[in-house]
Amino acid sequence: MRSMARARDLSEQWKDTGAAGHRLMKKMRIAVVLVDAALDVCLDRVAQRAARTGRPVQEDFVRRCNEGCVKTAYAVKDSVDLFVHI
Repeated sequence: MRSMARARDLSEQWKDTGAAGHRLMKKMRIAVVLVDAALDVCLDRVAQRAARTGRPVQEDFVRRCNEGCVKTAYAVKDSVDLFVHI
């Protein structure tokens, strides 16, 4: 969340770069789109990709990421401009 706050602060300084009048220089907005896939779907996709590319991913890593992504997304939910959970 510190990085998001820093990015917002930096976007506020864009007006000081001489581009204040440019129509594209607007305050930065932050969105989180959480695509919540079931763990078994993730593990299946990882196995398919490993068979196709020869690059395996450890099952423990997939499990931790699957759980951690949801927790992290909901932890920052109230700090972003848009939150979408699919």
